[in-house]
Amino acid sequence: MNEKTTTKKQRVIYYSILAVLLVAIGVVTAIAISQSNKPGISIDSSTSDSNDDSTGNVTPPVNDDSSSTDNEDKPVVQVISFITPVQNGVLFKEFTDNTVVFNSTLGVYTGHMGMDFKGPENAKVVAVYKGTVKEITTSYLEGTTVKIDHGNGLITVYNSIEPIETLKIGLSVEQGEVLGTISTNNKQEYKDGPHLHFEVIENGVKISPLKYLTIEEK
Repeated sequence: MNEKTTTKKQRVIYYSILAVLLVAIGVVTAIAISQSNKPGISIDSSTSDSNDDSTGNVTPPVNDDSSSTDNEDKPVVQVISFITPVQNGVLFKEFTDNTVVFNSTLGVYTGHMGMDFKGPENAKVVAVYKGTVKEITTSYLEGTTVKIDHGNGLITVYNSIEPIETLKIGLSVEQGEVLGTISTNNKQEYKDGPHLHFEVIENGVKISPLKYLTIEEK
């Protein structure tokens, strides 16, 4: 009789525990289901910063403005253009480097590494281009010569000139500024009358002034 009672009690306890377990499982299952039904947080990749790398560091934006290169200052090529060295002057003897011309004063044919310009009485001699007075020299045969340094090895020579009193070595002159007047102080060419003997020296070599000078037909 006692064994039956004990066995019955054990069954009651077993079923009670089983019932509790089932209830617990049901509760847990219900909680899980309720949690799964809550709206989740989605991440829209389209709103993410395209500059963020996988490490979370922000990559600085790349400046792809190719126009910045185009806007850089480009070297400006300076075009040198001479004006006629004698106001209202006329070319009457040209530059020659491979032929000779007749020198009426000396009565011989000689080379002529410059250009001679005549003009009206006391015609003004002007700087053909801006520069600095490099030399002012005078000799009995060649008369008075003024040299203007234009930089980069370019020098202009004004011979048979009567310079103005204010012209000094080191003085800066502008294109068209008066240097003096034409004269006959070059004894080797005085029979040609008042004129200017004009030369151009580039890197130590006498060249044709026509490289920089355009002569207008008169």
